Amino acid sequence: MSIWLHDRHIAEFYECDPAGIVHNSKYFIWFEQARFKIAKEAKIMECMKEEASNNDSYFFPVIEAECKFIRPIPLGTELIIKTQLKKPIVAKFAFKHVVTDAITGIEYARAKTQVSICSDKRGMIMNLSPNLKQVIEKYLSRKE
Repeated sequence: MSIWLHDRHIAEFYECDPAGIVHNSKYFIWFEQARFKIAKEAKIMECMKEEASNNDSYFFPVIEAECKFIRPIPLGTELIIKTQLKKPIVAKFAFKHVVTDAITGIEYARAKTQVSICSDKRGMIMNLSPNLKQVIEKYLSRKE
């Protein structure tokens, strides 16, 4: 089982609607930031750069996103956004996300996102290379 990335965040004014509640679109921005932090920690981006051939580049589209909004987040709330990379299947990275109050531990949201790897040059979803699988396995085997 892989470790959880814990990101602290304070709900900002620009993230809120006129009622002072975080708009639901902002959650997905937080999830994306967390996914990229995990990719950096796991050295996924580094591995992808090494494997890029013939001036090809890769991008990581979100192919599935699901979020259960449990309760509204008021302006100024200190949050912990927990994200976990699950073991990849074929060419998909699956992530779990949990948004909680940093002080009380109250849960605000639970989410799942799936991301694939696509070749810019070939315009198609890529399978994980053996080297990338190894990099991910190493990250997933870390202890909390």
